[in-house]
Amino acid sequence: MKKNPKAPRRSHAFGTSEPKRNVASHNYDEETKTLTVTFASGKRYSYAGVPKDVATGFSGGSYLRSAIIGKYPHTLLGD
Repeated sequence: MKKNPKAPRRSHAFGTSEPKRNVASHNYDEETKTLTVTFASGKRYSYAGVPKDVATGFSGGSYLRSAIIGKYPHTLLGD
């Protein structure tokens, strides 16, 4: 089955149309165990209940997909 080249690119990892390579920054709050990821577009997602050792291993889109997505609940933060 061929993919439609005109279809918008969607990333399973982020549940958004944000390309994985566009992770601009991240921040971890030890007190609330919340990892916040900011994309180059300005969109921000928070991931709840992330242990410190998982958050400190963060290295971008690949790590986000393998260690965080689907394991911790996420929320889109404001626009």
